[in-house]
Amino acid sequence: MENTDDKEWGLVTKALEQAVDDLLTMKRNEGEELRKDFRNRIRILEETLAQIEKISLEQVPNERIRLRERIQQLLEKETIDEGRLEMELALMADRLDVTEECVRFRSHNKFFLDALATDEAAGRKLNFLIQEMNREANTIGSKSSAAEIAHLVVNIKEEIERIREQLQNIE
Repeated sequence: MENTDDKEWGLVTKALEQAVDDLLTMKRNEGEELRKDFRNRIRILEETLAQIEKISLEQVPNERIRLRERIQQLLEKETIDEGRLEMELALMADRLDVTEECVRFRSHNKFFLDALATDEAAGRKLNFLIQEMNREANTIGSKSSAAEIAHLVVNIKEEIERIREQLQNIE
C-alpha cells in the first residue's frame, strides 16, 4: 500500500510541477506581450508630443499677430506703448510655450521604458510615472488655446488610460 501512495504522490507532484512551470511560462509570455504593447504606446505618445510641439511653435507667432490686431482695433486712435506691448506678448508667449512640459513628459517616457527593461517588479513605479504623464498632459492642455492641441491632449490622455488599464495586469 505504501508503494502505491508513493507512486500516486510522485504523479501528483510531477503534474503540479508541470502546471507551475506552464503557468510561469504563460506569465512570462504575457509579460513580454504587455512590454511590447507599452513600448508601442510610449512611441505613440512620443509622436503625439512632437505634433504638439510643432503646433505650439506655430501658435506663438499667430497669437502675437492676432493679439496685436485686436489691440489695434480696441485702441484705433490711441497710440500703443510698443515696449509694454512687447512685454505682454513675451509673457503670453511664455504662457503658451509647452516645451518644458514636453521635455518632462519625454523624461517620464524614458523612465517608463527603463523600468520595463528591468526584471524587477516595477508596477508602482510605472503607476507613478503614468500619474506624472497625466499631469504634464493636463498642463499642456491648459496652456494651449489651439483646438488641434486640445484634441491631441485628449488622444494622449486616452493612451495613458489604456496604459493604466494594462498596468493593472502587472504583479
